[in-house]
Amino acid sequence: MGKKNFIVLVLSTIISLSSCACSQESASNPSNTDLNPSGLQQSSSDSAKDIDLEYLSSKKGALVTADCKFEDYSYAIDILLSCGSEELGDALRLHTFKKHAHDHRKVFNDQLLTYRDGRLWFDAYDPSLCVKTNNDQQLGLSDQTQACSMFNLIEDGHTFIIQNRNSGLCAGLGSSSCESHRPTGGYECGGISHRYLPLVFGDCDNALRFTWKEQADICTNEYPRNACFSF
Repeated sequence: MGKKNFIVLVLSTIISLSSCACSQESASNPSNTDLNPSGLQQSSSDSAKDIDLEYLSSKKGALVTADCKFEDYSYAIDILLSCGSEELGDALRLHTFKKHAHDHRKVFNDQLLTYRDGRLWFDAYDPSLCVKTNNDQQLGLSDQTQACSMFNLIEDGHTFIIQNRNSGLCAGLGSSSCESHRPTGGYECGGISHRYLPLVFGDCDNALRFTWKEQADICTNEYPRNACFSF
């Protein structure tokens, strides 16, 4: 064999061996598509899971619906009586969203709700009270987390409906209508009557649409005492 042919044979052998090594390296290392950003191979147990962002979120304010109006008042979910006289054993209802003239613009405690971990809480009370669903599909209160209902806030444009996760029913007026409002016996803002409506869970086709209101609306010369608010 001539010297030239021997060199060609050596070079061919080297190229062949390099090609083999590259193939083995490719087979032993996963492609980038199988790696998470840290460079570690991702197992099925580490894969992304569906997360209910609504469940994890926390929002606070009055839950107000403008689907029913009394004069220029919308309605808010409300505890019977207020300012230290609350009847915590009675069903929640819809009450005209209360106004006042204080600069702090705080929402009244009996209309101030927090949506946390899928439940609705009145945190202004000690202990905090969460909202439960009674057998008649009206809402009540409990200081026991496990006794309380979980809700979805299902967006509908700029508003949302409130759906009970267990029953699938939604907050509405039941068999009543917006014209069914009654006086509570209280007055505000120059003699405007407080009004209320029932709050009942039923068919979601008849659900009320709600928004969060983080501040009370203003009216003149209405200064409720400090016991009505949280500071």
